[in-house]
Amino acid sequence: MKINNYILFCFCAASTWFLPEIILGQVDATECRQNLAEALLLRNTPPPEGCSLYRKVMVTTVRKTTRGTDTVRVESETIEGGSIFVIRSDSTELRQDSTTLVVVDQRMKTIQIVSLDHLQDILAARQSLQATFSDSLPVHAQSVQCHQVGENQRISFVIPPERQRLYNARKITLDIRPDGEIIWFMMEHPEGRALTSTEYVVEEINRRYRGIDLQRSVKDEFVDSDGAFRPIYRDYQMKGTDQN
Repeated sequence: MKINNYILFCFCAASTWFLPEIILGQVDATECRQNLAEALLLRNTPPPEGCSLYRKVMVTTVRKTTRGTDTVRVESETIEGGSIFVIRSDSTELRQDSTTLVVVDQRMKTIQIVSLDHLQDILAARQSLQATFSDSLPVHAQSVQCHQVGENQRISFVIPPERQRLYNARKITLDIRPDGEIIWFMMEHPEGRALTSTEYVVEEINRRYRGIDLQRSVKDEFVDSDGAFRPIYRDYQMKGTDQN
């Protein structure tokens, strides 16, 4: 997999549930938009100083195949704090700071270390896209509806055809907890694409996570000052290193 794909995955995972629906009354569409805007703003709000934002997420994708549909479920953890971004699944770990990206393949026992000097435009685009979701999604949303599902508020809306490519969605539904956190997110993708839907179930969220050292560089987590792997990674092989 090319490194650009890893960065795209980093964003998606981003950076993300089917409860019995108990409708307790409709909410005004204007209020729905405001609640959506506030939830998206909270989603991109940095954690307190010295802490990280931790999420444990189950991602389910449904894709059309020649034999029908294919459903894939992947559980992942994401950690964001300072310049550090981490995403982990059962077999892969990605760690990134402002200068370096490290990709660990635990099945193949390989580590790839990449300088981000030549990838700043990609990182900036990812950050811009995150901001776009927070700022413009509530504006572009159409047919906004919301109601209560248990103690949470469920908001659903459609994306106008001219914006569907930008958001890679034609309809979005999400659940917001009373504290404003988005804990469920369902995207129905535009018609005519192999990928039909993506569902994110946030199983755990902690805005005061202290499980990683935000002062330590990503590269230093894996190699020592002599360039050798640290003991826990001694049986790994270097893959496609670009350290400039």
